[in-house]
Amino acid sequence: MLVDAWPRSTPFPLNGWLERNGFAPIWTALIVFVLAFIVFQVVGAIAMAVGIIPGLLESGQTEVDPNDVMALMTENKGAILVGNTVGQFLGFALLALIIARLHTRRSGAFLRLRMPDWPAFVLAAVGWIALVPALQWLGRLNQMLPQPQWLEEMEAMQMDLIEGVLTGGDLSTAFLFFALAITPSLCEELLFRGYLQRQVERKWGAVTSIVLVGFLFGLYHLRLTQLVPLSLLGIWMGYVVWASGSLWTGMLVHVLNNGFAVLVSTYVRDQPDLEMSAVEEMVVPWYLGIAGLLAVVGIGYGMWMRRRAVVGATPDARAVATSPSLPSPVPVPS
Repeated sequence: MLVDAWPRSTPFPLNGWLERNGFAPIWTALIVFVLAFIVFQVVGAIAMAVGIIPGLLESGQTEVDPNDVMALMTENKGAILVGNTVGQFLGFALLALIIARLHTRRSGAFLRLRMPDWPAFVLAAVGWIALVPALQWLGRLNQMLPQPQWLEEMEAMQMDLIEGVLTGGDLSTAFLFFALAITPSLCEELLFRGYLQRQVERKWGAVTSIVLVGFLFGLYHLRLTQLVPLSLLGIWMGYVVWASGSLWTGMLVHVLNNGFAVLVSTYVRDQPDLEMSAVEEMVVPWYLGIAGLLAVVGIGYGMWMRRRAVVGATPDARAVATSPSLPSPVPVPS
């Protein structure tokens, strides 16, 4: 049996196939993370191939020029976004739901898909607002670290593709918002904060699970020049899920972050006097970055106090055993 600290949660049995066969939480988390990444990349590669192969065949080229491939990918950005969306739903969301079901029939409770603590829900959004300047500042610092030439070139191509998708002009804001904000918020949170964080927490506790899964979230994006801010964002989303008792809180922060980027980009796209490069080159002063970090720490402390007021010092993901002679679950001695 597994019990959360939250009063509205009830103990749920860990009687699925993975639990009955003794699969360790850490190993299942690692396997699922690798499998999810492979499925997502394969689906994305298929989508890219569908988008660019007709153009390559029409050109009649015998040798493939990387610049031509990039141009064709940008021209077929709709197909690429569809592939990205399908890959996330299959490789992340569906996989997390299926694997959670193999741990317990109460997969929703396992993934923390329940109503959040509303004061913590609001504080999580306020914390993201404070975090934005800190993420921008840390991103600039991260870019100053030395990187291999091949990595810089790969990330430059990735950013050019993303900018082309956002500012190309022929995709609606609603479609971009769904593909780049809503889809990652649902799918990535189900995998990272829903499944992976729960599994790591079962083995090593809340602090390690929040930090480790946040770092994996940063690595997953394959942009080492943005590893620090992406990992910090992942850590904040993991923390608010733990502090509010609900995965919906992490989804809220995620959709705010991605949705803000989409809306800013589409606004710049529709303004002839603005250039995306000018927006990207804006520098956040160091004192605003540090002030943002301090504000997030303060808000995080407020969320921690709110959690203690609701559930006390009771940890999440407690293993319990049931006894027929007792009316309630009995904690399993460690």
